[in-house]
Amino acid sequence: GLVRSHLQEAPDTFERADDHGSRNRRALPRKCPALVLERGHGFGGEGSPGALVGELIKFSPISDKHLPDIDALYIGGGFPEIFSKELHDNKSIRNEIKQKIEDGLPVYAECGGLMYLCKSISYENGFNEMAGVIDADVKLTKKPKGHGYTKLMPYSYGKGKEGRWFDKVKLIKGHEFHHSFLEMPQNKYEFIFKMKKGYGVDGCSDGITYKNLLAGYTHMYSPASSGWFKNWIAFIKLTKAEMQRK
Repeated sequence: GLVRSHLQEAPDTFERADDHGSRNRRALPRKCPALVLERGHGFGGEGSPGALVGELIKFSPISDKHLPDIDALYIGGGFPEIFSKELHDNKSIRNEIKQKIEDGLPVYAECGGLMYLCKSISYENGFNEMAGVIDADVKLTKKPKGHGYTKLMPYSYGKGKEGRWFDKVKLIKGHEFHHSFLEMPQNKYEFIFKMKKGYGVDGCSDGITYKNLLAGYTHMYSPASSGWFKNWIAFIKLTKAEMQRK
């Protein structure tokens, strides 16, 4: 399963930042339209992938020691840097998520989810290890690195290449809001998207791909490009069938 909670069950009390970057540290609700929830993760609006699936299985990367029985994982955005110590302390779930991705679990992560899957987060003179799936260290900035609406075009479009879950999808719309950037080796990962508008990971590209993981800074507005989401669901079913045959 991927999901087991409905969007209407989630009151709009997520931790947010205003246009000037100041943070409102209100407590997160226990139910939200993303699989990873509670402190550190929780952004997922009406057009988020998590909101488009019928049900959500909920778990917390802070308080839960093990993953639930799932076929795929969606890690939404938020501010993991604020809770990086608590996320760091839950080593068992970090290791389990990393191993699941290495084993081929389909995973989509955006913004805070991308940050959580990196090696570490440095924030306010603190350094905390994260899941370590992506060979990158997250550094925070005082001013937003990426802020506003985004437009992404798959590099594969019109070239007859496989574009992960974005075959025949010409344009992805979304938004980004992040005070961070990634320190990472050049040319280690393939990027799925060319930035037509916005910053993404490096000002040119977004969407790091590794095994069956796709992770980027853009919060994609799925209803505007629903084809990719249908492709992802089909890919989840295919991957599950292949794993059951092994």
